Amino acid sequence: VVARKTGVIYNGIDTSVFKKRENHDLNQEGKVQFVVVSHLRESKGLQDLIDALGYLEDAIKNRLHITIYGEGPLEESLKQQAKDKEVIQLLTFKGSSSEIPKILADYQYLIQPTYMECFSLSILESLSANVPVITTTVGGNPEIIKEDKNGFLVQPKDKRALARILEGIVLGDRKISRNTSILIEKEYTLDRMVAEHINLLD
Repeated sequence: VVARKTGVIYNGIDTSVFKKRENHDLNQEGKVQFVVVSHLRESKGLQDLIDALGYLEDAIKNRLHITIYGEGPLEESLKQQAKDKEVIQLLTFKGSSSEIPKILADYQYLIQPTYMECFSLSILESLSANVPVITTTVGGNPEIIKEDKNGFLVQPKDKRALARILEGIVLGDRKISRNTSILIEKEYTLDRMVAEHINLLD
């Protein structure tokens, strides 16, 4: 009886505000451009990303860059960790930005190595911009991210697995070339969320 009365209404986003990534080309330096959009606190797992970078061979490191948007209490600690691991040159910390809907399309993958998540709007936003996502198997993430279709999933805190995905992407062994925004426009729009709430009230 309970099951019949239970339904899931997913959070929605305004997909119209996101600029879409139009090609998969590397930048002029031939580097894969990753992006992180996150509050900089421990539960977001960015310390694991820095450790994962430390596992990579120099030849791989030289072919990637990660831009981090966000602020938080862990910022200085993350920068120090990156210096200690000798990967600080792979990272650019940009602070907060109100331009995320426009700038996501400048990157090839979003990375979100979080330990806990209910239903991540930043994942929806990234996919809406046609940017696949590398994230963890927590919360609603596996409902949105389908392996090798619109992103890659790892167990939280599995730094080695995260390093293998980054390496595979740089080497071209792992690649997502389909348009990731189609599912979002179908399933996770603000309009659909509102409509489903109205249905619930009827």
